[in-house]
Amino acid sequence: MMKRRLFSVLAGPFIALCSVLAAMSDLDRQNWHKATALYMEHYPKQAVTSHRTTLDSYRHIDNLELKALAHARSSGVIPIANVQHRTYFSSIIKPNNDLHGEMRLDGKDAFAFWKHEGHTFELLHVDTVDSSEVKWPLQPLGEPIRRSA
Repeated sequence: MMKRRLFSVLAGPFIALCSVLAAMSDLDRQNWHKATALYMEHYPKQAVTSHRTTLDSYRHIDNLELKALAHARSSGVIPIANVQHRTYFSSIIKPNNDLHGEMRLDGKDAFAFWKHEGHTFELLHVDTVDSSEVKWPLQPLGEPIRRSA
């Protein structure tokens, strides 16, 4: 995370945007596409308008990754894939919680897309869609991670 911030300060906003997108490996990107397909399957067709954002959109939040991980631990996650000792999952940040307000999501649902490898959690991307009452089958964070071990 520190390398990304330093890079964005030195290289400017345009290159910073590219660096955030480039931070995902091909495998990360492939699983992110699985995640976004899953989001769209669960939302009513007429309500789906994806508002793509990058992590740079949230640079005003101190410790975003830690806060989002704490939220994932407390609210549960959506398993995406277990591949080569990596676990991909998403967490949902909905209106009426502190992190949602801090992210300035204006009534949208945010899907934080994560990778867990070894003992490291990495927030890879955040997607936002118009808020909906979709009920997700959330699991405790430890469940998908235990399955990959």
